[in-house]
Amino acid sequence: MTTAPLPIRPSALANAPARPASTTGGGAPATVTLDPVRILRKYKWLLLFAAGTGVALGVVANEVLKRTSPVWRSTSTYQVFPPVRSVLEADAAATDREEFERFAMTESRVLTADRTLRDAVERNAQLREQTVWAQQFYKEDPSNGQKVMLISDAVNNLREMVSARSIAGTSLMELSVSGPVREDVAVIASAVHTSYFEDLRNRNRNAAGDRKGPLEAERSRLQTEIDTLARNEQEIIERNKITAMGEQSSGLLNREMMLNSSISEAEQRIQFAQTQLKRVEEQLKRDGGVAYSDEQRAQAERQPVIQSIKTRLNDLQAEDESFAQRGYGANHKDRIALRTRVDAVKSQYDSELAKELEKIFLEDKDRTEQSLRQAQAALAEQTRQRDEVRLELQRSTAARTRLDDIRNNKDIIRRRLDEISSALREIQLLDELVRGERIGRIRRLEAPRTPDALSFPRLTIMVPLGVALLVGLTGAGIVLREALDQRVRGPADIGVIPRIKLLGIIPLAGEDPTRPANVETAFRDAPTGAVSEGFRQLRANIVKRMNQIGAKSLMVISGNPGSGATTTATNLAMGFAASELRVLLIDANFRKPGLHKVLKLSEGPGLADVLARKSELKSAIQATAFPNLSLLSAGSGANRAVPERLPTDSMSQIIRESGESFDLIIIDVAPGVVSSDGVGLANRCDATLLVVRANGEKRGLVARLRDQLSDCKGELLGVVVNAVRANSGGYMRENIKTAYEYQVSSNS
Repeated sequence: MTTAPLPIRPSALANAPARPASTTGGGAPATVTLDPVRILRKYKWLLLFAAGTGVALGVVANEVLKRTSPVWRSTSTYQVFPPVRSVLEADAAATDREEFERFAMTESRVLTADRTLRDAVERNAQLREQTVWAQQFYKEDPSNGQKVMLISDAVNNLREMVSARSIAGTSLMELSVSGPVREDVAVIASAVHTSYFEDLRNRNRNAAGDRKGPLEAERSRLQTEIDTLARNEQEIIERNKITAMGEQSSGLLNREMMLNSSISEAEQRIQFAQTQLKRVEEQLKRDGGVAYSDEQRAQAERQPVIQSIKTRLNDLQAEDESFAQRGYGANHKDRIALRTRVDAVKSQYDSELAKELEKIFLEDKDRTEQSLRQAQAALAEQTRQRDEVRLELQRSTAARTRLDDIRNNKDIIRRRLDEISSALREIQLLDELVRGERIGRIRRLEAPRTPDALSFPRLTIMVPLGVALLVGLTGAGIVLREALDQRVRGPADIGVIPRIKLLGIIPLAGEDPTRPANVETAFRDAPTGAVSEGFRQLRANIVKRMNQIGAKSLMVISGNPGSGATTTATNLAMGFAASELRVLLIDANFRKPGLHKVLKLSEGPGLADVLARKSELKSAIQATAFPNLSLLSAGSGANRAVPERLPTDSMSQIIRESGESFDLIIIDVAPGVVSSDGVGLANRCDATLLVVRANGEKRGLVARLRDQLSDCKGELLGVVVNAVRANSGGYMRENIKTAYEYQVSSNS
């Protein structure tokens, strides 16, 4: 596996100001996430033992309860029908689901009502005399020494034994009686059924009576109303002389039409006469006199007087022509005398003609006026007759309408009477609808029987119950223990801590197939092992993060002693050196230095001596047997006694100078629990890596270190979980095995 080399650059963060403190509250871990696979693998034998114990407990409890508290159960099943609207459709009525369920629940309550139970106890002799259950409620009456049954106590006890329910999704109800005596439960169930059916029969009869009374009263009222309407109908027919349907109305309509036609003709005559009179009046008012019509003139000329004068005039004119033929001149005295006579006759003719014309004109005027008066009189009479016909027609129509209304009301009332009569017949028939085991809407399908097997206890219930109880309690204890356990057991526990990233997982060295002799140098001693592969994956993640921020110095810190910070620092240094980077490993753990022992080098001079200015940096750096890897040990014991020199500018100067000669600087410091050296050094380094040992640190400690390191200048890259067992995540063992076999096969 190869990794891109870190860039060779001066430390970008050496003299940079510290980052602002985080504003997010820290310390408390987030909600605990439990890995069910890991828990099952870890506690599988305990859970199996609990299941076996539960089986045994169930068997023992079943036998004990069978002898001490047996429960026998007898049931009776009822079928509920939809509301009965018609006897002919009593078994095929439409179902309103809501009404149906409400009715079934109501009847279930009636089945177990105190009234039903009390009636069963008081009236059923078999229940009182032949059941073991009833004997416990008999007490001796001190007054007469006879045994008397305490009904109230029996009902109270019976209430606990009897239950009823409607079976969801069906049209069934179930009556159930449970008790300690096998023979008693069937007798009690039968007694309750008898009491319930008697109550049901009474309720049906009462309901029928309640419905019948108002219906009969309504029927009587409607019959009275029909009789009244019939009398009104006959009175209207007689008063208005109504015969056949439409006959009278038809005659009146025809007469009205004839009168309308006559009125129209009279109006036309009046209009014509008025026009004529208007013309006559205009003639009379003319300044030049009346202009007679040709007809009037012809009529005047036909008058005897005019004809006589005209004859005389013709005779005179003939005589004048005779004088002219005989040679009399125009000035002959006879002709002059004759013309004088002609002029006189003509004058008489004109005078008589004018008189006749005036007479005829006035006669025409009188006739026109008379015709107008006659037409007006006829119009008035015909109008009067038409109004009378219309009034009679209106009265006839109103009477007919009233008669129709009465007949329609009679039809409506008759239909209502038919409905009421039908309803009364149905009530009577429904009251008689008791067929065998059915009363109204309830039919008993199954009578109570003496039970063949116990209802409780049963092995099929007690064994699963015992297993569920013990396994549940054991599982609850395990879950509670796991939830209260704040230790970091694997990578999943890091995921529940907010604002921190998991960079890598290092498996437990004991589960590595290569079995490295020294885990601190596993990368060198067992390069194909699972531990070495874990550090390679961690190295790749660190390279990516450090290149993103331009970091060159990396501080490795753990929470508790023994978490593996030194192991992580050493193997990472070897891993980076193997990728041809020049790596300086600095041991800044003045409390308990160990890098010089791991790499088998001298203890001093080292970092403490350089900080105390007792040695030069170049002379203190030691080359190791691993290529490209150098070590700056912790130094001599006397100078290590002053750890306060670590978080100083001198330490920053050492890191800067080292950066000029090395590509990467890895610093190992004391655990965060035992000293604050790491927090101080985190402000002098570019980046920080937190090492957590599985089943070692608690989540609260990791969260506190996260907050402290996040407030420092150095970037907190994330967490590496060390010494992870194969069962921590449920997949580690298979990954380790697969990776090892793959590498072995590739090298063979």
